[in-house]
Amino acid sequence: MNGTNRKIIYQSNVHITCMVDCFVLNFKVEKAIFYLDSPVSNSGRLKLKILDLLEDYSFKVEVQTITNVDSTLETLDNVITTDAIILDKCKSWINLNREIIEKEISNPMCVNFEFLNNII
Repeated sequence: MNGTNRKIIYQSNVHITCMVDCFVLNFKVEKAIFYLDSPVSNSGRLKLKILDLLEDYSFKVEVQTITNVDSTLETLDNVITTDAIILDKCKSWINLNREIIEKEISNPMCVNFEFLNNII
């Protein structure tokens, strides 16, 4: 994330709310655990923001700030991330980006790269 702290926290509000509305509520999730890298300067503020934004929802929310998020996520099921290395190593993952695009964005611009299979 780049920009001022204020911009980062504002963008996080939008992303967290969209994630909850698109996925957590639709799939009746009982518990959501957020893992944040503690070495990142805004992780403490982001933890408080997540807890504040989600305190009135019916599911349990846990936010952990830890030193090596990647190694933790690699051992879990139902991981939501865009990090390809973690996606390759974790037990299972959820494509939240697809859920958000399909449900929240009208007329998304999508490019089908399947034709590259014939070229390569």
